[in-house]
Order: sequence, then structure tokens, then C-alpha cells
Amino acid sequence: MSNSSSKRRSRRSYKVLVYASYISPTPAIAIPANSAIPFNNQVFAKNATVNPPFGILIQESGIYGITFNVTLAAITAETTTFEIFRNNTPIATVTVPTTSTVAKVATIDFLRCGDILSVRTPTGATVLDANLTAAKID
Repeated sequence: MSNSSSKRRSRRSYKVLVYASYISPTPAIAIPANSAIPFNNQVFAKNATVNPPFGILIQESGIYGITFNVTLAAITAETTTFEIFRNNTPIATVTVPTTSTVAKVATIDFLRCGDILSVRTPTGATVLDANLTAAKID
């Protein structure tokens, strides 16, 4: 690939990019088992919206790169699990081991206009902060 070709690719802008986050107003929030993370902060969004309080509402169909990052309040005796959902279908799972407080997961998936991305914890968790990002890549 030529230099000019690679420069053109690196300048590609995404049509849709949305970043929703949860920042605890107190030291941490306890999220019960089988509950969604209450995203309370829309950092930026283009052609998508945060659907308060539980996720991102997709407004343009396409293939998306989706990421989720979380920081727990403390190391726990049990593993903690988080799942990214497209509507009511899980599309990615990450488990925080008992030796860590941080988890990250990414996936690529086709999303339709009207789909809602959310993150749930089947195990429950005490969360300091979390973020969910969706970027349209095609």
C-alpha cells in the first residue's frame, strides 16, 4: 500500500460515534444482580443518542465497533460478570477475576436503526465508573 493510500485511510471519519458513561456521584454504586448499568453521562454522540438511563439508541443501521470498560470499587471474593446486550440479546461478555477491579471487552456487530445497546451484570457489582462506546465502521 502506498503512503498516500494509508494516509487517506487513517483520516477516515466515522459517521456515527457515541460514547455513554456512568460516573458514580458517590464513592460507588451497588448494582443488583440482573440489572443494567445506569449510564448517566453522554460525553458525545453523533447520529445516536443515549437512551437514559440504560443504553445507547442506534439511529443508523450498519456495522459497529462496540467497547465496554468498567472499574469496580474493590477486589471481590467472587468473579463479576458484565454482558453487552443488543436489545435483549447478549453480544459480548466479560468477567472480572477476583484479582482485579478492571474489565474491558470489544465486539463488532451489525446494529439496526432503533436497536438499544445496554450493559447488564448477572452477578451484581459495585461500580466506580463504566463506559460504553459504539462507532459505525461500515
